Amino acid sequence: RFWTLAQAAFQRKDKKAFGLFWKKLGEAISKTPSVWSTQGAWCLPSQAALPPEGMTASDQDAVAELGLPLIHRDIRPFWNVLSSVGSQQLRLSVVVDALEEGKQFKGGAVLLRGLWPAIEILIGAPGERSAAPKIFAGRRTESPVLARLKAVEILLDIDDRPVSAECARFVPASVSVRELIEIIPTCRVIHPDLLSFPNLSALMEEYLLDDLALNLAEVITDEASAQAVIGETDAAIRRFYALLATFPRDRGSDDVAETLRDVPILRTGSEFVSPSRGQLP
Repeated sequence: RFWTLAQAAFQRKDKKAFGLFWKKLGEAISKTPSVWSTQGAWCLPSQAALPPEGMTASDQDAVAELGLPLIHRDIRPFWNVLSSVGSQQLRLSVVVDALEEGKQFKGGAVLLRGLWPAIEILIGAPGERSAAPKIFAGRRTESPVLARLKAVEILLDIDDRPVSAECARFVPASVSVRELIEIIPTCRVIHPDLLSFPNLSALMEEYLLDDLALNLAEVITDEASAQAVIGETDAAIRRFYALLATFPRDRGSDDVAETLRDVPILRTGSEFVSPSRGQLP
């Protein structure tokens, strides 16, 4: 009822009889905890943000867990008045500010999963669309707020451990994640559930054959390391070669031969040798 009256006054603010009244009322509202939040608390208009229309109640609850009061749906129809007294629309940058403080870790993996749909919506919101990653002149570009978002551990890897988008990768559908991690344990592959969020997935790079080649060149430097990484049994060696074959050849494979040229990954009768010294059996 209060906001109905406030809206009536706001709509008449340009009339001489109501101008001064609205000025005084607007000033009082802006300084008073008068906004009912989704968490069931009163807060100042400047503290409460309006979530996007498509954000569900559970999405809003996850955002509120970061300490960000959101305007309750019952007073959403009074947005014109609310915005005039200091309320703002919920922006991705505001959520990133809270994430950089580490507030998401208090809720663990459950809160992180709850945040994904909300962040997905915010990345694609009309006011944030310029933030989405783009390809310009063959190069990937992104806004400062997305760069900040990528640095925060809000994702989960295949083992449900928090990881940032800049440290995580997704792999081609043809590649076995478990077999890849067995060879390169340091590779942080995102949880497959994240692939259902296109905007979030776009923050990460795909792990391709050239990436594997670089990693292999780092961990395989001699016969002993080749045996440790690839294995010594015929079955282990066959699995390794089969893994290489599952990576697509239409992208990310231009420099593989040169990268692996002197890496001992080819098994001969008695040892591992580099491609420059031997050939596949």
